[in-house]
Amino acid sequence: MPNHERSLIFHLSSLIDGARTLASQSQNRLNRLRFDLASARLQLATGQAELSRAQLQKLQHEAQSLGFVAFELDTQLALAELEKNSQHNTLARTQLTALENSAHARGFDLVARKAAAAR
Repeated sequence: MPNHERSLIFHLSSLIDGARTLASQSQNRLNRLRFDLASARLQLATGQAELSRAQLQKLQHEAQSLGFVAFELDTQLALAELEKNSQHNTLARTQLTALENSAHARGFDLVARKAAAAR
């Protein structure tokens, strides 16, 4: 990884760590979930796939239990992208196709388009 990418990842990690304190104090549950999703995506980008997977699965379960459908779909998209990045292409395509269909049926066409594009 080139030095400028490492520097950018270090900078982003520092920002995430600083924002973690603010997010944990927020009374807005959706904002905390959004922060955790961004953090999980950063973990994935920095090669921490298993930490990212655990965080994303937790977020998906929490979003489902709270009825945050749009957030649940975003989390499913991130999980499918994780599978794709982990070279589990068949599983990723299956998840992305199911997500595309589910999102479209629920009226979340942007997520459906993102899933289709990720395939």
